[in-house]
Amino acid sequence: MNGLRWMILATSATIFPSLAQGDEYWRLSASGAECIKAHISQYKGMNEFPLIVHVYDCPNNDPLIARRNLQQNSILPNPKFNELSEDIVIVLSRQDLDCLDPDDFFELDEFVLLPKAVPCQ
Repeated sequence: MNGLRWMILATSATIFPSLAQGDEYWRLSASGAECIKAHISQYKGMNEFPLIVHVYDCPNNDPLIARRNLQQNSILPNPKFNELSEDIVIVLSRQDLDCLDPDDFFELDEFVLLPKAVPCQ
């Protein structure tokens, strides 16, 4: 299972748009951010780190279901998939999760931002 997790981490900038631009923040949709906020305690209870959160499958966090949710049907990919400007996958360390608080999320334009290195208060 660890090999699969690291393979997902090595995917293209299509999945991690903010990594391609060297941003210090994960860019989330409002609904994705709300779901992650609502399930922080569930994510804190997971034992696999780094934790790869599939925003489109929140709170279940299944990579196959998340990918399916981005597709219009089983044959044709969603034409907007390559145009997404929010992150559809975020990676959180154990320390990030331990420090994560709903106040760490903030809105900017059409995104909700979350620091990639979550500050501990």
